[in-house]
Amino acid sequence: AACPSPSRVDGSLFMSSAIELRDGCKCGGGRGIFAMRRIGSGELLLAERPTLHCPEPRAGETRHVAGARQLLAMRRAVGADGRWRAEDAHAVELLETLHPRSLDELRTGLGPEPRAALRAEVDYLRRQPQADDGAPARGDDEVLRLLLQVRMNAFDSGIFCMLSMINHSC
Repeated sequence: AACPSPSRVDGSLFMSSAIELRDGCKCGGGRGIFAMRRIGSGELLLAERPTLHCPEPRAGETRHVAGARQLLAMRRAVGADGRWRAEDAHAVELLETLHPRSLDELRTGLGPEPRAALRAEVDYLRRQPQADDGAPARGDDEVLRLLLQVRMNAFDSGIFCMLSMINHSC
C-alpha cells in the first residue's frame, strides 16, 4: 500500500503502541494520530521512510513545487471508472490517500485569497512539460490540489503519509 498500515512494521514504517491512528477526525484529512498512554521524554513514536522522494528543486522552485512537478509529469491512463489516473499504481494509491483528496475537503474552504497566493505556482506548474500520454491538460483546480497535497504532506526529503498527520494540530 502507498501509505502502510500503522500495524505493519516492514522497514518503511514503525509506529509505537503508545499512539493510534484514528479515522473520523473533524479536522485535516479526517484522520489523526492520538496518544494511547502517557508518553515518556525521548520515546520513539513514529519512524517512516518517505513514500515518494521529492526531486531537487530547479532554480526558483520551492521543494513543494518540485514535488508537485514530479507528480504532474507522471504518465496517466484511463482507469476502470473512466477517470484519468497516474499509470504508476503506487502514485495512484498515494494521491488517493493524501489530504486534501479534493478542494471541497478543506475545512474552511479555499477562498480567493489562498488561491491568489498560490496562483503563480499553479501557473508555473501548468506550463511544465507533461507526459505525452494523450491525457487532457490538467485544470487549475487539479494542479492546485496536487500542490496542496505536497505542501500538506511533505518534508524536505519527500512525502510522508503518517508523519504528515502530526505536522499540525487541530
